[in-house]
Amino acid sequence: ARRNPQLGLSRALPSTDRHRSSSSTASGYFSDPSRLKRRDDFHHGLLGETIGFYMSDATGGGGYFSTVAFARVADEPALRSSLERLEGRLEDLAADQGFNGLTMRHSRHAGADVTTATVSGWPIPIEPSWAIRDGWLYASVSAQGLRAALDQAASPKSDLLDNEHFRAEFAGSRDDLLSVTFVDVPRFVRDGYPIAAMMGAAIANGVNSTSQPDRVPVGVVPGYAEFARGARATVLLGRIDGDDMVIRGSGDRSLLVQASGMVAALGPLPMLLIGAAFASSSSAESEVENMFEMEEGMDGMEDPSMDEPDAMGHDPEDMDAPPATDDVPAPVDLEPK
Repeated sequence: ARRNPQLGLSRALPSTDRHRSSSSTASGYFSDPSRLKRRDDFHHGLLGETIGFYMSDATGGGGYFSTVAFARVADEPALRSSLERLEGRLEDLAADQGFNGLTMRHSRHAGADVTTATVSGWPIPIEPSWAIRDGWLYASVSAQGLRAALDQAASPKSDLLDNEHFRAEFAGSRDDLLSVTFVDVPRFVRDGYPIAAMMGAAIANGVNSTSQPDRVPVGVVPGYAEFARGARATVLLGRIDGDDMVIRGSGDRSLLVQASGMVAALGPLPMLLIGAAFASSSSAESEVENMFEMEEGMDGMEDPSMDEPDAMGHDPEDMDAPPATDDVPAPVDLEPK
């Protein structure tokens, strides 16, 4: 089938993965000036009509570390000049703040000039890199991911349209597409199943009570074989319908299967964030409980010395009462004499 040049999937989303035919996760936006009102100042005429990102095994294992962003370049000389000025300003800004470790390092790969932001003397775990090649701007969180993307662009062997899971969910024509989002859920469901099973156990334990321990049965999430059987990819297709942008999606009938695949596609980062959120909420809850316990303990504390008479024989309970006496005060005569 003919590749739509405006869609650009064969160029923008290639893959050289030897075990899978295409990217595992992809998202793209493709605008048509004849049908959309586009603001020229959005990209100042530097970028074209196609932008997006993808993750594949070849660019870093398929998780968030393998993310590669891409954009069509409208004015390559102007974009290169703008990037050079931006690099210089970033280095000057870092130096003004006393942070002299930031350096823009340049190298060559697949016929492209690669720029990598490095930080000397600091254990920063990423190396953001970008390059322009054949009218496309590529950027990745790692130098390895960018090199793989440039290799894919130089000699593509297959693309997103060759993925059988994507084709199974794709509907309609490619000519009027405005946006595409694809998550290869069958690819990631294996990694996402432990997350789904733990979520099911957490919900079951949270809903059950000591008085009704059997309110929710154990093992609410099916076993892995049943859970993954027939899993379908998630595909969202955006098109213009009159004055509206309409996005239609298809995927697995189980939202839990879709969610587990999407979370697993992002790698360990979501789990780290979720774990940090649970840890912080548990810590805050423990602090509140400790405060209440301290207040209750202080309310129940009494000074033993307050139960004993003082040196003058006064009872503490009668300290606020007026002193008792047997003498009756004489009446006061207010009439003048």
